[in-house]
Parts: sequence; C-alpha cells; structure tokens
Amino acid sequence: MSKGKKSKINKMEKLRQILDNPYDPKIKKSISKDNENLESIRQRLSGEPSKADMKHALADILSKKYGSLKPKVAVHTKKEKIVQPKTKQFEEELYEVEKVDVSEPEFLEAKPKEVAKETSPEKSISEEPSLIDKKDKMVVFQEIKIIDKIQMYRPIIIFEMWAFTLTLGVVAVSGLFLMRDWLFLNFGVYGDKFIPTPEGTQNIHIWFGFAFAVLGLFHLAIHIFSKKKEILPKQTLRDFKAFLHSGMYLIGLARREDYGTSERFNGRQRIIYLALVYILGLTILTGLLYYMNLLSHDLAMIHVIPAGLSIMVLLFHFLITIRKHDSIALKGAFITGKLPRWYVRKNHPIWYEKNEDRKRINH
Repeated sequence: MSKGKKSKINKMEKLRQILDNPYDPKIKKSISKDNENLESIRQRLSGEPSKADMKHALADILSKKYGSLKPKVAVHTKKEKIVQPKTKQFEEELYEVEKVDVSEPEFLEAKPKEVAKETSPEKSISEEPSLIDKKDKMVVFQEIKIIDKIQMYRPIIIFEMWAFTLTLGVVAVSGLFLMRDWLFLNFGVYGDKFIPTPEGTQNIHIWFGFAFAVLGLFHLAIHIFSKKKEILPKQTLRDFKAFLHSGMYLIGLARREDYGTSERFNGRQRIIYLALVYILGLTILTGLLYYMNLLSHDLAMIHVIPAGLSIMVLLFHFLITIRKHDSIALKGAFITGKLPRWYVRKNHPIWYEKNEDRKRINH
C-alpha cells in the first residue's frame, strides 16, 4: 500500500475518533501540527477557541479599550489676523484734574458696656435661667441601681445551716469513735490500736446530740409557722426521679443533672430534705431511748443505722455540689444568702419567672 493511502486512512481514523469523542486529550496529542483541518474540527466540536478566534477576540478587546490603532489627524485652516494701524488721537480741549482727599476707614476698638453690679449673684442667676440652661448648666446623671442578685436564703436560714453543719460534724466524728468501740466489744474488731478514742468522747456525743435535737425543734417551729413551704415535695414521683437521676449523674452514667420541678428548690433538694427529716428524727429518738437505758447495749445498732444513713445522704448532697463545681450555691447558702440573677434564670427558671411577674405587679 502506498504512503498516500496510508495517510488518508490515518486521517479518516482520526476524524472518526474526533467525531466520537472530541474531548479526548489523546486525540489532541496524536494530531500533528500539519493537520490544521482536523485540529479546527476538533476545536469546534469540543468548544475550544481556535487561534483565529482568539486573535479576533483580542482585537475586539483592544479596539473597545483603546479604540482604533489608526492615527487620527485633524486639519485646521490657518486664520490670518488683521492688524489695524494705530492712529494717534488728539483731543482739542484740555481739562484740569484736582486731587481729592478720600477718608480711609479707621479701626475702632470695641469695648463692652459696663453692666451695673447686682446685689447678689443668686438673683442674676434666677432672673436669666435660659442662658444658664443653654451654656453653663451641666447634665447630672442619676445612678440607677440594677439588682443583679436574688435573695435565696434568709439570715436565720444561714445561721441554721452553720449550726446544723458544726453540731452534726461533731456528733458524726464522736459517733464513729463510739461505734468502733461497740464493734470492738461485740465482735472483737481491733481498731483501737491506730487512733485511740479520746477521753470524754461519749459525753461530747451526748451534749452535741442534745444541741442537735434542740436545733431540729427550732427549725420545725420556724418551718411550721412560715407561710411558704417550698422545700417540701410537690410532685413526689417526679422529684424522686430527679433524685435518682442525680445519683446517676454523680457516678458518671448521666451527662447532666435532671432538676425535676426547677422552682426555688429542685427535686433532689426536696427529697434530701424530706429524707433527712425522717432519718435524723429517728436517730434523735433512738439516741434518747438509748441514753435513758430504754434500749439495751445490744440494740445500739438501731441508733447506728439511721445515723449512718443521714451521714450518707448529706455526703451525697455535698458530693453532687462538688461534681457540678457549684461554688456559687455554696457561697449563697453559707455566706451571702443570695444568688446571681443569671444563675437563678438558668437553674431555677420557674422561680425566676414568678419573681419577675411579682415585680411587674408591684411596679
């Protein structure tokens, strides 16, 4: 086969490939520079601009931006200026000119008029209040006090918290020593070797137990005669679920604490208060019976069990506060008795709305 036929067959094959897929980059590389016809067909089918199109586009852009490149020349005809000959003019009549003195303006010093002195400056101020208001009067801003804290606990409640905490702490520590001695006598537990029981521990336990009982009666009297009993459970089942959820939050099984009814006191606080009333009441009652020898020495466990439960409940309440890093609540309960407004709005939304509604009604 001759070379001419081979070149025709190759061109036909490339043309077929271009028609099948003009976007194939291999076809573009296989087309030689001499085959300009095939290249122009491929560019038209694929939508690529050809060199001629690019030249025309560049020419159009240059013509739009800079206009035509042909020089533009404007030919103006030269106008000849007509020069008129100067002619001397002679006046027949002569006039005399006299010099006239013109008075120039003089600069005079302006002096203010002297105002008659008033008898007292207070009268002059009172007579012209408008000038003072416009120039010399200063604007005085009245300070507005923004209440950013809400009262949570009264001072008597703060006193009760400190008294209960101190007395219960002494009773609990002395009770642990006495419980260890009781276990030693009944079961032979030798715990006395490490930390011996101090002398007079039993008397300290009894006296502080009486003080704790008196504080409990004092608290019950205040609570009975008070109008608001917000610490008592309102929806017991829902509050108890919140208490159980708080336990799950403490051991890490829940990511957040469920407050239940988020009023002034949440569900956990209500259940803990109610449990402490019953458990501590039973502890004080059994302690009195044991002190009066109405309970035998072998039945001292009846007093130890509720006392241990009360310590566990208080420890649970304290650990929840540590788990939440809630130093604001501790400060409000033991020092200031107040909580920040943003804190109440976040943790006690129902109580916050009630306070706001009460303020709107009063104002």
